[in-house]
Amino acid sequence: MWSRRIVVLIAGCLIAASCAGTEPASEVPAGDTTTTDSVAPVSTTTGSSSSTSAPDMTTTPTTSTTTTMPGMAVDGPPSGTVWSVVGVAHDDTLNVRSQPGVDSPIVGVLEPTEDAVTADGGARLVGSTIWWSVVVDALEGWASSSYLAMSGSTSDVTSAVTEANTGQRPSAESLDELAAEVARLRGADEMVVVVAPSEGTTTGEVVIDAFMFGDDSVRGERILVAGQRSDGDTVWGLYTAEATTLCWRGVDANSLCV
Repeated sequence: MWSRRIVVLIAGCLIAASCAGTEPASEVPAGDTTTTDSVAPVSTTTGSSSSTSAPDMTTTPTTSTTTTMPGMAVDGPPSGTVWSVVGVAHDDTLNVRSQPGVDSPIVGVLEPTEDAVTADGGARLVGSTIWWSVVVDALEGWASSSYLAMSGSTSDVTSAVTEANTGQRPSAESLDELAAEVARLRGADEMVVVVAPSEGTTTGEVVIDAFMFGDDSVRGERILVAGQRSDGDTVWGLYTAEATTLCWRGVDANSLCV
């Protein structure tokens, strides 16, 4: 199996936020890259003998430099497969670095809803995190696989959420709280708001990534939660919930996680 910032911990509904470029909090710095320099010896000729001292004729030293990529090569997704950024809050971005590891320079950032991240075939383990070589338009670099998943099928889960809530559509004082309740009813352990709530007078919506632990195929769901309320009311009730499956390794011809 190949190898998320947490905004809401479902069990305790703990909400946190950070505006720094997203990367794993547990990431171990990659350290310095290893550079090996080899210098050719000075060659001299005196009469019929050769010596490396007191040269009469000196060749230009040849220097070659080899840079070792941080971490250890591991299996990754096939080159050309397309992935989406997941688990990055709406007010944050995912860093893309010149090499794997948090010590490498940042060459660009990806938005929380970027869905055209192409794997370039490289994968390396640095500390406890697997980094993938990726391409997005003209941007090339390395991104943490902890924040990448493949999108599967999309379905309306409104009825399932209602049934899980003893037959009643959930409601809450805010769209964020309503989304957290939907994630809980879907069996999620954690959720991240990836598109900030958009509110009208009587309608509103928010997009979340909801993650489930313990499945090595299905990582979670990206859920569009639409709410409604009466004019002047402060309570949002669930109108619809549409979920797209997030897959760990990939999808088959039927858009199911494999």
